[in-house]
Amino acid sequence: MSTSWRLPAMLAVMLMGLGTLLAQDASAGKDAVKDDAKLFKAETIKLANEAIRDLDKKGVRLAVETYPAVPKDVAEQFEAMDVWMRFLKENDVKVPKEILDKLKGANAKARDEYFARWGNRRAKEIGGNTILILLTNQPKHLEITVTPEVEKKGFTAKDRQTLTRAMLEKLRKSQVDEALIDAVGTLRKHFDAGSDKK
Repeated sequence: MSTSWRLPAMLAVMLMGLGTLLAQDASAGKDAVKDDAKLFKAETIKLANEAIRDLDKKGVRLAVETYPAVPKDVAEQFEAMDVWMRFLKENDVKVPKEILDKLKGANAKARDEYFARWGNRRAKEIGGNTILILLTNQPKHLEITVTPEVEKKGFTAKDRQTLTRAMLEKLRKSQVDEALIDAVGTLRKHFDAGSDKK
């Protein structure tokens, strides 16, 4: 008789322990840098994950995602304009400079709009209070998205532009790890979240 109540009790304790482990795994995955493009060293990812956890305590979600390339259909659209521009150049087609500038501007604007939409969609999927650092390798692009909730916490459009410029400066020098380490350091200082740990 005494074993009949012990078995359900033991099963309940085991299930609670399993639930705790699963919850820990889920929260550990939440703070992981998603580096599908394999841009960062392991130490850089570790530092970024620490910043993610520290910022989370301040109510700010930092997400870092890298992709080897944009989706195939989008890459084909980007390539189509590039092919058109090469065709004009290779065939010595005389296009008035102002028209050529408009074509180049339209291509750059279309790319910028695509990445802005992608960043906004991902930030919305991640949730409120999000700062998303999104990098692609092909084409090389950096998109930093800040949700309105984070702007209300004092991280303004000007702050986002400053962070973007600082990261781009390092990325153009192929200092990918330094770009991310400096960015998370800047964010920690801004939100006073573990900035003294660096």
